[in-house]
Amino acid sequence: MIAKLGVAVTAAIWLVGCQAGGSHSAIPSTATNAGADELSAASNWQLPSDGVVRDGRAATSIARAVWFSSTGIDPSGSSDEIWQNGTVAKLVGDIWVIETKREPNTISDGVRILISKTDGRILGIHVWQ
Repeated sequence: MIAKLGVAVTAAIWLVGCQAGGSHSAIPSTATNAGADELSAASNWQLPSDGVVRDGRAATSIARAVWFSSTGIDPSGSSDEIWQNGTVAKLVGDIWVIETKREPNTISDGVRILISKTDGRILGIHVWQ
């Protein structure tokens, strides 16, 4: 009942505003100016000196998201924990190299995903069979 009343009051205010020559699509200046300070602060933002992808766990989670997004495979059968245990993340310079674990001296399918430590860009996706 209260929710219906709130909708009715909102509709009535909108209708009165339109009949008084107001526009129902006009956005109040308080809404358009909101966030100006936040936008100004955001324009001064800089990347952290130690990069945005700070550890192997974060790099692996990003690699998992990239893999499922780029392949269209349903990720429900492969949790983040499975990826954490089934891959190795190595930092080579400023590049995270995430690849599937393989037994030594074996041939198997795999994936390698390269991620920039500095800004999180995906630098490459390599698949082998």
